[in-house]
Amino acid sequence: MLILQTERLILRNWEQNDAEKAFLFWGNNETMHYCAGGMTKEEVEQTVSSYIRFQDTFGYTTLFPVVEKETNDLIGICGFQKTGEEDVLEFLYHYRQDTWGKGYAYEAAKSIFPYTIEKLKPKKVIASAAVENIGSWKILEKLNFSFNEEKWCEDTQMNERYYEYIV
Repeated sequence: MLILQTERLILRNWEQNDAEKAFLFWGNNETMHYCAGGMTKEEVEQTVSSYIRFQDTFGYTTLFPVVEKETNDLIGICGFQKTGEEDVLEFLYHYRQDTWGKGYAYEAAKSIFPYTIEKLKPKKVIASAAVENIGSWKILEKLNFSFNEEKWCEDTQMNERYYEYIV
């Protein structure tokens, strides 16, 4: 089901057959370099299934498959996930490497931000990006996230820049 669309993108609910296309970014070690590496096919299938279960249980999704209108291909994901803190969401996105540099991450994010903020009403949104991942932290700053601090992240085993967006 279509949720939102931009000039070039469709943001929609998850479908079971998304796992194969999602493996092209979530399973790619270079794409997922800043996120501790790529997933196996089985891990991607389990991840997609978990998002579908959430969607079926609650009637909405918070992490959206992003489809390129021109090709009708799933090229990435963009959205939010809950954190351990009440009223705090984490913003994240991942895209196929061949789509980097085309402005899709920012285009999808600026579309999905108002929708999700209105629906879930968080007080704060957090995000992080590896220090070396200049493109990602520039996107966060363009979305009006404020730089908070730089620190070591155990999950990724690298220094990351931490950001927050106060709603």
